[in-house]
Amino acid sequence: MNENKYFADNLKKIRVSVKAGTTASDMNLTIKPDFYDFIFGIGTNGLTPFEYLIAGKSKGDIVSAQISKAMIPDFFEHIKLPLPVFFHPSDIFYLEIQIKDISLTQNNEIIKAMAEIGGKCGCGCGCGTGSKL
Repeated sequence: MNENKYFADNLKKIRVSVKAGTTASDMNLTIKPDFYDFIFGIGTNGLTPFEYLIAGKSKGDIVSAQISKAMIPDFFEHIKLPLPVFFHPSDIFYLEIQIKDISLTQNNEIIKAMAEIGGKCGCGCGCGTGSKL
């Protein structure tokens, strides 16, 4: 199966690039995109609002979101994107997220990511969860 035919769906490994900005048209909070890998659909509460946003998308697709700092723990839950917004005084910010890759996962990757969900994220948000491949 061609890798470009995969869609964001349960147990797929997703690689995204993330840009953040103070307006929808100005991604001025990031100098260059940050990259993050995660496994789709392994959260203890089902899909996160972020996962719903990218569900069904494929490699190359771009999604945008306007969120506040207070929304971060509920919007992303265990998915800890590298967000520079914690260091910016504005409460509202905009994200541009591009799906860079979607691939099948190995069983050991799924088990490792699920085991790490209960760990500390280290992002400074106080959420107490985290999953990083």
